[in-house]
Amino acid sequence: MGDLALQVAACGPEFVTRSVVPDRYIAKLRDSFQAEAEALGKSGRLVQMIANGKLMKRLGSICLLEQPYVRDEDQTLEEMLAVRAGKIGTPIAVSGFLYVTIRDHAGITHDQSARSAHAA
Repeated sequence: MGDLALQVAACGPEFVTRSVVPDRYIAKLRDSFQAEAEALGKSGRLVQMIANGKLMKRLGSICLLEQPYVRDEDQTLEEMLAVRAGKIGTPIAVSGFLYVTIRDHAGITHDQSARSAHAA
């Protein structure tokens, strides 16, 4: 599953799935998007529609399984994993990932990614 590590390193997700994103994080994003829409002079229902659209787009970009797969952006990572699971005959579940940034003594940042995946 080196492709999972590649995805994490290339796309920097914050969460595995939308279901684990904290409610207060979502509320903060929604409030920010509503303020942006209001600053553009929008009002009422249009503010809500704009904020919800931006929220859905942001969640899709920060949730690992919803991101476009880096090797084929026509499918999400979740879709790619489903295809792979079909080929091997067993489900593939991503339980988490870890992204580590290491600084050396010269202050240069070196990024490494690791992920946790298992067949369920």
